[in-house]
Amino acid sequence: FRISIQCLLFQFLTRQFISNDLNLSSFLAPAQSSPSPSATPPPAASSVLRLDRTMFKSIVEEKSKITKDSKCKLLATISKRIQSVKGKSLSQSENKEFKEKFFEDISNSTLQLAKEYLGRDPIELKETNNPKTEFLSLLDAEEKEFLELVLSKFPEDQKDQLLSFAVTTASIDLKNQIVGKNVTLGGHYEAMRRVHYLIQSFPRAIERFAKTVLPKEIKACNNGSGRELENSTILSCYLMLTAIITRADKNAFKYSSLVPPSAVEEYPRKHSHPDFVAIQDHVRKLSDGPLDCVHALLKKIFTTDKEAKEFGLQWIALALQLNDARCGVSISDQLFVETSLFLSSDGFMVNLVDLLLRFCGPFLDLKAGKFKLIQSAYCNVSPRFDWSKQTKLCETPQSSNPAVPSEFNFITEIFFMTYYSMHVGLHTIMERFTEYQKSYGQCLDFWKQRKSLVPEWQKDKEANTMAKNMDFFQEILDGMDTTVRKPEFLLSVLSFAKLCMVWMDHVISEGNAETYFSAMPEWMVRDISEILDFIVRMNSELLFNDPDFVTTSIDWAVNLLNFGSKLVKSSLVRSKLASYLTDLCSLRSHSVYGPKFQYSISSNRQLNNSVVGLLNIYVDVDVVEGLDVDKETNFSKYGTRLGVSRIFNDFWDVPEFKGNFMSLSESPLFLKVIRILLQDSMHHLDDSLGRLMDIRQLELAMQNQEEWAEQDQEIQKERERYYQSQQSTSKGFLSMANSSLDFIIKLTSDGTTKKSFTNPSVLPIFCGFLNHFFDVLCGPKCINLKVKNPEKYKFSPKDLLRKIGLIMTQFIGTQPFTSSLTEDQDFSVEVLSKAQYFITRENLLPPNDMEKLIKFVEHSKSAKEEAKPMETSGKGEEDAMEIVEDETELEAKYVENMKDLIFDSLSMVNVETEKYDKYHYSASLDSSKSASKAKMERLMKE
Repeated sequence: FRISIQCLLFQFLTRQFISNDLNLSSFLAPAQSSPSPSATPPPAASSVLRLDRTMFKSIVEEKSKITKDSKCKLLATISKRIQSVKGKSLSQSENKEFKEKFFEDISNSTLQLAKEYLGRDPIELKETNNPKTEFLSLLDAEEKEFLELVLSKFPEDQKDQLLSFAVTTASIDLKNQIVGKNVTLGGHYEAMRRVHYLIQSFPRAIERFAKTVLPKEIKACNNGSGRELENSTILSCYLMLTAIITRADKNAFKYSSLVPPSAVEEYPRKHSHPDFVAIQDHVRKLSDGPLDCVHALLKKIFTTDKEAKEFGLQWIALALQLNDARCGVSISDQLFVETSLFLSSDGFMVNLVDLLLRFCGPFLDLKAGKFKLIQSAYCNVSPRFDWSKQTKLCETPQSSNPAVPSEFNFITEIFFMTYYSMHVGLHTIMERFTEYQKSYGQCLDFWKQRKSLVPEWQKDKEANTMAKNMDFFQEILDGMDTTVRKPEFLLSVLSFAKLCMVWMDHVISEGNAETYFSAMPEWMVRDISEILDFIVRMNSELLFNDPDFVTTSIDWAVNLLNFGSKLVKSSLVRSKLASYLTDLCSLRSHSVYGPKFQYSISSNRQLNNSVVGLLNIYVDVDVVEGLDVDKETNFSKYGTRLGVSRIFNDFWDVPEFKGNFMSLSESPLFLKVIRILLQDSMHHLDDSLGRLMDIRQLELAMQNQEEWAEQDQEIQKERERYYQSQQSTSKGFLSMANSSLDFIIKLTSDGTTKKSFTNPSVLPIFCGFLNHFFDVLCGPKCINLKVKNPEKYKFSPKDLLRKIGLIMTQFIGTQPFTSSLTEDQDFSVEVLSKAQYFITRENLLPPNDMEKLIKFVEHSKSAKEEAKPMETSGKGEEDAMEIVEDETELEAKYVENMKDLIFDSLSMVNVETEKYDKYHYSASLDSSKSASKAKMERLMKE
């Protein structure tokens, strides 16, 4: 109550003092009755602010409670003066006396608080509640002349302290109105208004803040953590408004809770619900307010003088340095929450990225050519960041002598700080967003499965557990979606990414590129690729907002791919470039984006020159080092190759692209690609069909519900999880196998590339590939592939057989293919005859190809009948094999060699307890009471 009355009174009094028109009697007069409809309209309201009589009455009634507070002398004086006037006008002398008393009280109380708080360390000041002083009330009144009159009462040194104190307290008040609060109520508007008023009216306040408070904060946090900087510095107060919450960041208001319960018609709620979308849009607009404040504040600091600018840049650099470890923290880490407590929150980092992007705005217009002012030597001798221990894009050339300027310009400083913020901030958050989406999807799939099995899923323990997990992940995704997928923010990110790409191309064109690329951390290419990939998947439409963006990004990616390891030595990083091109080119067939994409690349010749770079990365992904690289980086060499083959498939009808491809058909690089393609196809088929066999075995086991229910619960759940994982993995590998076969069909149907398959280095692998596919699809093991709903796994034996038949019939009747195929060790006339029977019955091939296949099978049968097997004299083949060692000694050697092996879990069930026991083979073998001993010895002999 006291605070609200103070604010109202000061707004009133300052306006009255400036106009010199203080007449309290007019406010104490009885309220007039409402005029009749026929009465003349009242005169226009004067510029003098008038208050209601009841407001003053409330002041008098509360006087006894207020006057006891030593900090409320001013309010007590005002209330006493009002009570003593009793409806009479103040004389000029009384008015002057009252005004002087008013100034004196303001000066004394404000100076006392300023001295009290400015003497402390900045961290201590932020831990206190924001003092609502008379000075802040004056800021609310926004009367510059009156405020300057008050400031004139202070000496110069105290005046500087007071101005710096004003920025500090206004900033803390803004933070108090944001953290954990529902900002949709607008409680932070007043605090933002104060800051803007200070920036516009008192530039000296910003100068004193930059040169007194900022240095102290930087020194205090220099050896601290990112979380300490976020919680204890003044500038961070403006970066706290966020919708992002995590397990470690609980201060953010849960904006999803604003969605009316009636709006949630089904469970789980969809992100596209109209009410939630409306809340999202509102919060996105609100987040711009504090960012506008801090942008204006820092802009004033940067333009004050060189000293103030340096402290501003130091604060930004420190915020990034203290959060460098964010890049190595995943939400799946066991210590994720504990580690996050030492790092700044996701919301703070996104806001910092947004802030820096605003400073990049003036030089994002590439036509102005300001990107040429970026000094590339910053990576070699950065004055802010130590990137010496980070993996670089390429090796340092022997003659590396970059031209290092004595001082880096402001554009260079802001450019590389923004680049680094994208690495430690935005890229990390986008990775987490993807991980949370994946976790939510897994929970949703399991919940749907339990829901289908249990009529009332609310009563099922496991379904309820999954529902709680879904709510948790959805709450986080709601906040991240609000921030990370904000269209205006993503457009700024794309504009900056375009600047980075043009800058790199400029460095390459200037010559001596290796000198500068060898100093660049490899995340400068990797992060841009993955951020663009993220935007392609999340909001492809934004790519076409700038008509030149798609062409520029393709030129950049192809340029780096074609340079190969010369500029980007890591095949893992180059695979990210290929992945972006793959996702981008997939838009070519999109109903909405396809025409836009086609228009964007119609004049792009660089894409047609990408063949060499794509072929190189197809081969180079085999040499990615590190045992766990796939798990840690979500990298898949098969996924990369699948993407490259899809690009070749999609642009096969582009004459120039196809011509460049054909020109390499006899090169060693192309032949190596063909060999890898054939080997990968066999691997994908074997892996997927092997998993289908496992799926079939589990489906058969699940059919007997009684035996399935009798299993130990732990084993049952483990097998169910294994069943689910095999389903998704099998589908993925079958998709890769089908895509590879489609590409091989195109290659073998063209006369130029067809010759590559009969090259001596390729032909044996090609024949083995054909025989292997026929054996898997039509051989003895095909009976184990009869799974339920095969279309769910994209498994179509007929379609696979059709594709293999099309490939094979392209070569029938040509040498040396025919002899090489029949001489292959996996060739079987019976299997081929069975395949021909299915193909003929289902009419899978065109008539000409069908006729070729039938004749080839008949010829192979005749050749087999003519080649009679050699007669063996004496013992048969099995009897002719002699055991040169005693059987007992041989078994002992097997036992010794297999002591360190652990048998499959299904063969290690304890017969006595009927439970799964994990124990070492040697311990089991040494135990004479082991129920599995005889079985294991029999397995060893076999």
